[in-house]
Amino acid sequence: MAAIPLTPTEQGDYSGNGTVGPEDYDVWKDDFGSTTLLAADGNGNGIVDAADYTVWRDHLGLVLGSGSAGASPSLVSVPEPAAAALWAIGSVFVAVGRRRE
Repeated sequence: MAAIPLTPTEQGDYSGNGTVGPEDYDVWKDDFGSTTLLAADGNGNGIVDAADYTVWRDHLGLVLGSGSAGASPSLVSVPEPAAAALWAIGSVFVAVGRRRE
């Protein structure tokens, strides 16, 4: 069975900018309850409802492919600020420890 690629709307990209982020939530919120403005109808049931919020939430951070046919979406990894700070502190301790030897 072949996988059926999801459309940007089905992936939560309600603003159509190629990423799933806060601007898509704004489109969902503005169109909530609509049966005519369906840019945020992520599950295709004909109404913008809570299920479409779940589609957006589940794909938050998704960056869609380059726009070519069959391009698969990917997630962009962003390091946590706390992890970067811990790495920097650890590097200082390692450098100080090496000087004492």
